[in-house]
Amino acid sequence: MDQLEQLEGRIVKALELISDLRVENSHLEAETEKYKADNDQLRLTAEEKEREAEKLKNQLQEATSELSRLKSKEEELETKILGIIAKLDHLKDGAPVAKSASEPAVRESAARASSELDYEEESVEEEIIEENTTTIEEDDDDEIVLLEDDDEEVLITEEPLEAAEKKPEPLNDAIIEEDDDVLGVFDEDDEEDFLIVEEEAR
Repeated sequence: MDQLEQLEGRIVKALELISDLRVENSHLEAETEKYKADNDQLRLTAEEKEREAEKLKNQLQEATSELSRLKSKEEELETKILGIIAKLDHLKDGAPVAKSASEPAVRESAARASSELDYEEESVEEEIIEENTTTIEEDDDDEIVLLEDDDEEVLITEEPLEAAEKKPEPLNDAIIEEDDDVLGVFDEDDEEDFLIVEEEAR
């Protein structure tokens, strides 16, 4: 009997332990679920972080490529600027020589231009003188023609005057002849009268 009671007491303790273990197990299971949820959340956040990290990595690569491109452009611009500065320095160094070399050419061109202007002025003056002489000669020719016309008019006017002076004489002669004819007519009439008178007298 004592052994049975001891066994029962042990069984009761075992059952209590089992119940306690069950409670603790359920509690642990709950914590495990919680940890699982947290793990899942952390995993999701980790994945999101990984995506963000990948995105940031890509952006970083793009930024590094852009930076390298800008650096290459900067180097090209720097080389161009240095080349331009060198050219400017070369031009500044060669400008006085070019200026001194161009001065005689400018003077020669100015002298040629002045000589050409003088030659053109002389040619224009000669042309004006020739035109004046030709106009004077033309005026002289016109005067000669006018004088010839005047001479012809004088001759024309003199010829009718001479004709007028010469014509009255034949007119007078004609008048005198006509008078003679009239006298002759009167003489014939007188002769007829004399004949008539003589016939009547007979």
